[in-house]
Amino acid sequence: MMLNDTESLAHSRKELAKVKEQMQSLETDRCAAKEKADYLEQELVAARNNNKTCLSDLEFKYDKVAADRGQLENQLVENRKDLEAQRKENNRILEENKNFRIEVSDLQAELKGAKHRYIEFEKEMEALSQRHEEEASDWKQFQSDLQTAVVIANAIKAEAVEEKNCWPRETESFLGRKVLLFFPQVKLRSILGSDRELAALRQGRRSSDIKGNQNIVSVKSLIKTIEGHGSLGSSTGSSRRGSSDSLNSPTSTSISFNSHMDSNSRNSPERRTSNHNNNNDNVPLRSALKKPKDSEDKSNNSRNRGKMFEKTSSPVIESLRPVSAENSVSSLLSIRTDADHSEKSYDPLAKLVKQTGGSKRNALLKWCQQKSKGYREVDITNFSSSWNDGLAFCALLHNYIPNLVNYDELLKRHDKRENFSVAFQAAESVGISAKLDVDEMVSIERPDWQLVMSYVTSLYQHFEGD
Repeated sequence: MMLNDTESLAHSRKELAKVKEQMQSLETDRCAAKEKADYLEQELVAARNNNKTCLSDLEFKYDKVAADRGQLENQLVENRKDLEAQRKENNRILEENKNFRIEVSDLQAELKGAKHRYIEFEKEMEALSQRHEEEASDWKQFQSDLQTAVVIANAIKAEAVEEKNCWPRETESFLGRKVLLFFPQVKLRSILGSDRELAALRQGRRSSDIKGNQNIVSVKSLIKTIEGHGSLGSSTGSSRRGSSDSLNSPTSTSISFNSHMDSNSRNSPERRTSNHNNNNDNVPLRSALKKPKDSEDKSNNSRNRGKMFEKTSSPVIESLRPVSAENSVSSLLSIRTDADHSEKSYDPLAKLVKQTGGSKRNALLKWCQQKSKGYREVDITNFSSSWNDGLAFCALLHNYIPNLVNYDELLKRHDKRENFSVAFQAAESVGISAKLDVDEMVSIERPDWQLVMSYVTSLYQHFEGD
């Protein structure tokens, strides 16, 4: 028993020693673990501090990012607004560019027409300049001829005055011959009868010349007549000396010829249609020269024929005074002025341009805008695209002939062909010819503005013209 207790004690001691060793080992492990725990605790504190610092940094960065995000969101909203405004501005610019292109196209077409009109105007100016030069040359020649005529007339007048001084002696000789001619009464009656027939024939010839020609005596024909009369005067001086009764009244004979000249001057504008009639100007004077020759031939049988010669020849001399020449000049000037005035062509838009001012195109465009005011779907800004649906024509015609153009019904149907057909047929029914083709107007988007303007001018001339 004792042995067993000793063995158990020893065994217990061994166990105790083992336990102590284990305790020491555990204490060592505990110390190491404590040191490690302290180290880890320090590490944890440091990590916590680091985490706090990082968290503060992250919070600061987050706040900064949030603020930046808010700014970016606000900027994004503003950018979206700017983008929308820019889109609207771009659409507006595109629309303006489209309108500008249309206007440029119209202006180019108008410029083309203006160039064409300018070329025609230059041609007209050249023709007018050439005509002015020709008229100036004719006028200078006319003045030269007139001066020559006045000089010749003064010379003939001086010759007539010189011959007049010989009239008293010629009168005595004539009275003597008159007494001798009194006795053969039968022969005298026959002569007087032939004189009456000759006077009637001469009067009829003079009236037919006046009515048939109805013109003034040109200066060149006057010169030719005066020169011929001067040569004739030398051969017929004896006949003029034998007719003192007629030559004693040069004033009255001059008045008769001046009346003949005035009658021709008043009737002369009827001959301003052509220049080839100027050849007929010589007829009255040639007749006047032929009549004295006939009288001179028959004066061998009767001295009374001398009076008729003087009555027809003396006006030629006296009528060439400067006053009569001035009357001829005034008459020719009036003929030229009337001819220039008659050549002016009628312009149907002249009255409209005078009322509104500006060019013909703008004046007619304003008239169309005024007449189409208040009509739906009609906006006239030019003479091309504004007329491509036919409603503008219908609106204009509806102002004047509403019974032929039912505008409201046409507006509901939206049929371009029907619009053009109704408008053109209504215009034709009142006498306006159709200058535009329906198929062509329907097929093209921008009609020829010149054709459209010409047709609208016809409408204005028909309804608004004088």
